[in-house]
Amino acid sequence: MILLSNTSSLITLITGGAQAIAVKVDYVDALSSGTYQPGSPPNQIIAGAGTTTIVGSPASGAERNCRFMAFRNTDASVTCQVTVEQTDGSVVIPLISVPLQAGYTLFYDAESIGFYVVDSNGNTRGVQGLQGTAGTNGTNGTNAGNTGTATINFGAAPGSNTATVAVTGQTTILSTSTCQAFLMEDTSSSYTAADHQYAALFIAFTCSVPTAGVGFNIDATAVDAFSGSFTVRWIWT
Repeated sequence: MILLSNTSSLITLITGGAQAIAVKVDYVDALSSGTYQPGSPPNQIIAGAGTTTIVGSPASGAERNCRFMAFRNTDASVTCQVTVEQTDGSVVIPLISVPLQAGYTLFYDAESIGFYVVDSNGNTRGVQGLQGTAGTNGTNGTNAGNTGTATINFGAAPGSNTATVAVTGQTTILSTSTCQAFLMEDTSSSYTAADHQYAALFIAFTCSVPTAGVGFNIDATAVDAFSGSFTVRWIWT
């Protein structure tokens, strides 16, 4: 993800020519109230060399998480050099710079591989070349019946960046078992299903090495302080 964490931080696009570049952006704001607000600025057509702000600064006390960007060169024949930069208000960091051919689109997707290019035929390309052919599918694993939910609590406001909950009573678990924890669109005493959906963008879950015949701990680490409790799902095999 690309995080804008203060009122001076933003993302800009530098275009090197007069070719029309179509721009689409989506983001999620983590507000000071502890809630999340999805956003998408108006789509743009940039036709001219220069620097254009494509993701503006968040409000005071909020953080803006850029999740998706798309830049399409709509020109029929001419390549345009495009550069994406991020600044915190004092230091400018070039994120990527590519010669975007006519009909090609530069994407950024926080849920997949970050930046990549799709050509005019719909083929996905890395920044340096054509994507290779897909490998064969792996074999299916066995069904796992060891699942459940737990309540993980970050405490009262102003909350904390970390929280832990113990999963016990797992009499058949081994010290070599593999454990996972994650959020789904559940509800809790503190948050709605939508809150759980957006919180998954900002909270990472890890599990301790299991204690045989007992269970394991779920540890949560957030990019910002949370308060209250979330319903977290777990599974072990």
